[in-house]
Amino acid sequence: MLRLGPRGAVAWLKRPATGGLFGMAIDARRGRLWIAQTGGADVPGGSGPHATGVLEVRLSDGGAIAFHPAPEDGKPRWIGDLTVAGDGAVYASDSLNGQLYRLAQGGKALTVLAETGLRSLQGLVVTSDGKSLILGDYPTGLHLVRLADGAVGQAMPSAGVELRGLDGLKRHGRD
Repeated sequence: MLRLGPRGAVAWLKRPATGGLFGMAIDARRGRLWIAQTGGADVPGGSGPHATGVLEVRLSDGGAIAFHPAPEDGKPRWIGDLTVAGDGAVYASDSLNGQLYRLAQGGKALTVLAETGLRSLQGLVVTSDGKSLILGDYPTGLHLVRLADGAVGQAMPSAGVELRGLDGLKRHGRD
């Protein structure tokens, strides 16, 4: 991973990546960068056993703090997107099996928040009230997920706008 500055690109991440680095989110309040990482022989350019999870990095110097792996239960996994809530919890989407994970602020392990039943989870963002996530699914569009219990709503209405195929999401105020 490189850091771009006035003098160009310089190596920044202190830990060699063991896979592809995908979605990223900054938690400036806690000085963290969170990175969705998936690696292994089944990842283009990868080798070794399949591994996926969330990498926690210090913003100040690029030092790796921890790798938080996806739960192991024999299901195929590919964490590709994530977001950080105001309370410091990290939420990550698994595009292979439709699970949505939570890493509590200060926690060590990802836990399953929701078995969404969706086929291709992508970007996600916390709503402005902090009570839900808006989650993108390639084939069906956007869905609202309640954080209190992981309940997943039907595809959100789109008023004639195509919402299928969305990936990264970003909240701006209430939008």
